Amino acid sequence: MKRLASILTAAMVIGLTMPHVQASSASQTLTSKYVETWNFTGASASEKVKVIKKTKHKKVTSYKIYVNNKFAGNINKALVDGKGSEPTLIRLRNGKTFLYVYSAGTTKSRDLFYKFSGGKFKLLNYVTQDYDDGGDVNFGVTDVSGNALALSSIFYGYRTAEVYYDRIYKYKHGKFTTGHTFKASANKALTANRKINFVVKPGRDDVAFALKKGQSATVTKIIFKGKKVYVGFKKNGKVGYLRNTSLSDKYFD
Repeated sequence: MKRLASILTAAMVIGLTMPHVQASSASQTLTSKYVETWNFTGASASEKVKVIKKTKHKKVTSYKIYVNNKFAGNINKALVDGKGSEPTLIRLRNGKTFLYVYSAGTTKSRDLFYKFSGGKFKLLNYVTQDYDDGGDVNFGVTDVSGNALALSSIFYGYRTAEVYYDRIYKYKHGKFTTGHTFKASANKALTANRKINFVVKPGRDDVAFALKKGQSATVTKIIFKGKKVYVGFKKNGKVGYLRNTSLSDKYFD
């Protein structure tokens, strides 16, 4: 019994009894100066990481990543028109570390994810936002929780002006994926400048409710369906949708 107790005690000390320890989720925005981050190479207790941004004609052409004074990757593939936010290092609850890069163009934007493998950050996957009904912009990672992250985003619609929302990405089956429906992060009330009919569901013609000129409704959600974008509104307990088509002027003041 004493021998068994000794073995169990030793195992707990060196962590053998906890093979599935989950790391805490975290994020760190990278700059041109080294910042200290968590250990993800296995070589030391922490890492020092920096990014050197290369530009041409005020557009970003690449990001060179350095980890502990060693070159760790040149990010230049799949960038869109060369604009965007600073790269962000992400650690998920599963202990995996990734690099997130946002690249924005004049007509579309792209969220890119890189994994650290063999001493380099390599492209894992990316998701493109390309819509007929307006432009989508995000302002970086606002939260990392579990194996998911949130991006503070704004959709600039032709009919409804700005819609603020958090785009959620989940890491599943070896890549990052996002949904199609998101809650509005700011329940903004918009006032109609003409009569507007709101349909019961995206793509339907049935009218849920109508606004007269001068009446208001509150933005509740945004739905992306291919290149089409629908915004959900609420008025007196009823929910209706409006497409942000570019074929019309803005419907709200």
